[in-house]
Amino acid sequence: MEQNQMLKDALQAVGVNAQYDEDGDLYFLYQMKYIYVTQDGNDQFVSLSFPNFMEVNEDNLTPAFITCNKITREVKLLKVFMNSNLNGVSAACEFFYSDFESMKNSIQKSLLLIGVVRTLFKKTAKKLSR
Repeated sequence: MEQNQMLKDALQAVGVNAQYDEDGDLYFLYQMKYIYVTQDGNDQFVSLSFPNFMEVNEDNLTPAFITCNKITREVKLLKVFMNSNLNGVSAACEFFYSDFESMKNSIQKSLLLIGVVRTLFKKTAKKLSR
């Protein structure tokens, strides 16, 4: 099975209706969040991204960096990072898969993490600011 088709099938198997945008990016709506999916060529590697879920400004830049670092260190599979303009925080779950089942299971775990990342970020930042 072609990898792009397997990815779409795995997303559909977990209840997600993904589609391609005008740039050819695969995306879907999950819990009122737009999630983007990329797959590197022939590598068995997938990334689910939740872009710019939190705004950053001068007042919260340092706490945002510290929170990103802490979450990325402590939560396996989840990466939380500042965008290149340093005005937003994004998250990504990246994984390798061996077959359809491992892809589907990793997508399910990734969606759980992405579903709570905004709340986790806020709670972690609040704890760090005390």
